[in-house]
Amino acid sequence: MIILDNLRAEPDLKQVYSRMGFKAGKAGIPDSMQALVDEAVQHGRELLKPTGCYDYRPIRMIPPHRIELDKTFGIESKKVFKWMEGCVGLYLCAVKIVPELDREVAHLSKSGEVTRAFLLNAYGAEAAEALMARLNRVILNSIEKPRLEATKRYSPG
Repeated sequence: MIILDNLRAEPDLKQVYSRMGFKAGKAGIPDSMQALVDEAVQHGRELLKPTGCYDYRPIRMIPPHRIELDKTFGIESKKVFKWMEGCVGLYLCAVKIVPELDREVAHLSKSGEVTRAFLLNAYGAEAAEALMARLNRVILNSIEKPRLEATKRYSPG
């Protein structure tokens, strides 16, 4: 397994604002909320200490719709089975942004600072998505072409 402690990715602020409920981006943030939003983004940046890991695993395709790894883990899905038709392996990957952000969101919620908790959580969610996209690019760059070809990233949840 390859562990990357220096993985960095800044979330797209337009996506962060959208997740916060401001669909028009920064222009859609009311003046009364701007300071709270800026605070959440800055606080989120300060709390992040992202890491990621990945590992390549050969797979067995077992009709009608099971994908098996190491005879111990399986994915049962007609859609994923069809999508991975012809694949001989997959990369398992995960990212972690840091437990401090989750703890801070919980603390803010318990303290009655629900808006601050919501905004910080929105930043963290987009940071995790940006980090996974960055890890995906790292994996794609590591693939030995033409031996392997990548499909789209799949996330079960």
